[in-house]
Amino acid sequence: MKLYKYQGAGNDFVVAAVSGRDTEIPSGWIVRVCDRRLGIGADGLIAISESDTCAFSMRYWNSDGSSGMMCGNGGRCAVDFAKRMGILPNPGEGDPEGTYVFEAPDGIHKGRILKEPDAYRAVVELQMNDVDKVERLEPDEDGDGFPLSWKMNTGAEHLVIFREDISNLDVEAEGSRWRYDRRFAPKGTNVDFVKVEDRNHIIVRTYEKGVEAETLSCGTGVIASAIAAYLRGDCDDDCTIRTTMNTFRVTFRQDGNAFRDIALTGDTELVFTAEYPSDRIF
Repeated sequence: MKLYKYQGAGNDFVVAAVSGRDTEIPSGWIVRVCDRRLGIGADGLIAISESDTCAFSMRYWNSDGSSGMMCGNGGRCAVDFAKRMGILPNPGEGDPEGTYVFEAPDGIHKGRILKEPDAYRAVVELQMNDVDKVERLEPDEDGDGFPLSWKMNTGAEHLVIFREDISNLDVEAEGSRWRYDRRFAPKGTNVDFVKVEDRNHIIVRTYEKGVEAETLSCGTGVIASAIAAYLRGDCDDDCTIRTTMNTFRVTFRQDGNAFRDIALTGDTELVFTAEYPSDRIF
């Protein structure tokens, strides 16, 4: 099997074309392939397969083998991969030319390549699903120190916390503290720490559950952070977000307590390809 190593703003993945969207991929194999010593090394694995109604189907697993969530950076890499594999775009009515409509764990998404700086890199815009509910969680000053924060599902569960300084923050210690908090049991949540740089510009660091560490960026976390910053009055509905590795643009439209027409734009890169031994597949 040929495997492709991708990174989207530092969030890295192993991508594979798999025949049959119902093909079982054992979690143990995913864990090994994603291991940074025993395998290729990645934050997660993406399987691309055929679809009856869309251009392709995307499935995503974290590096610990857990699944069922959407990955924004992974979705952008999947669009680039689809074009590289010769899969044709399938724009719907009103979609720009070159749009891919594809299945993902949380429903239907649309993505398109805006430009290709060279043979390995692309700038990809991905339309995300609506965020139907945002909760503002009040601080627990007399209890365990739970901070003022915003909770929402942007394809994965996120808790957004604002700090004056995140450059010196121990993201893994603080992130794991709230990722396992009783308020989010039993599944837990991703945790985003945000610093407002100036109007319409924020900086984000993310602790990702399933990876159980800080990742260099998180697409669904970037979207959650932008929405929370908007609700705080720190940015408009067109925001620039800087992560450890790169910069994103997030746009959206508020509709009551919901957010619609969400688009995430950022870089992707094909890092390398590898042949995985046939007797060690699945």
